[in-house]
Amino acid sequence: MPGKRDGTRRKGREGRVGPAAAAGGVLNAVVIFGTSEARKIVDRLESAGVRTWVAVASEAGLVAPNAERVVQAAPERAWWESWLAGQDIRVLVDASHPSGSALSEAACEACEAKGIPLLRFYRPEVNLPQNPLIHAVADIKEAAAVAAALGDTIFLTTGSGALDVFLAQPAVKGKRVVVRVLPQARFISRCQELGVLPRDIVGLQGPFSVRFNQAIFAAYGAQVVVTREGGRSSGTLSKIKAALNLRVPVVIIRRPADTRFKPEQICCTPRQVVEKVLAASHA
Repeated sequence: MPGKRDGTRRKGREGRVGPAAAAGGVLNAVVIFGTSEARKIVDRLESAGVRTWVAVASEAGLVAPNAERVVQAAPERAWWESWLAGQDIRVLVDASHPSGSALSEAACEACEAKGIPLLRFYRPEVNLPQNPLIHAVADIKEAAAVAAALGDTIFLTTGSGALDVFLAQPAVKGKRVVVRVLPQARFISRCQELGVLPRDIVGLQGPFSVRFNQAIFAAYGAQVVVTREGGRSSGTLSKIKAALNLRVPVVIIRRPADTRFKPEQICCTPRQVVEKVLAASHA
């Protein structure tokens, strides 16, 4: 796969025999990484005898998962079709962030075209506190408009993916936008290309505690914080609590509706994922 690094690692698990192997043959699955629960999903699948590939979006992700087989994937359907052609993948588990990504969309399209079963792991949604400082919005454009009305220094914690859309909104012109992204050259360069000043680029990798978030928000003089609803076990609540402790309003982008998956394809726990993967092997 040109242009992408195959980070395969082996840790002596090849002799492990689980339900999938015991049932006859080896079941191959691929998990799209992007949540902390993805680690548990991979470990449980391997324990059940499922040979599991982990697909990550960046070079940083190559060292993050505790897995034997890790591949840096491209957010392109053609790349996925090419990679899948060389693997005997029987099921794909999308365990990426609840807001989704171009990578997961491309992977799902390729799998659907090849008739490979899909499962989607979703964290339970965050129960937002009742507070007048919390403003829930539908998308990044609305987030920009609402945030601009709430303060002149906007601390954006949604990464660089939709940064161009956020900065293009007329309401944020003249506002100071501080952006927190992963400390990788391509993400920092992306911010600079879009006109974010070096002083306003915060290159850090979480997870972050309430105390840490509070210190960062205060240090940059945040007058409003923008985040996504990432699920109960994500860093969403930490950011909300930190902002509220500072009496700073929070704009939260709601989880988008995903019509690609039927109810029977959705899992809310790592255990459910394993059960459905094993069931798919007998389908």
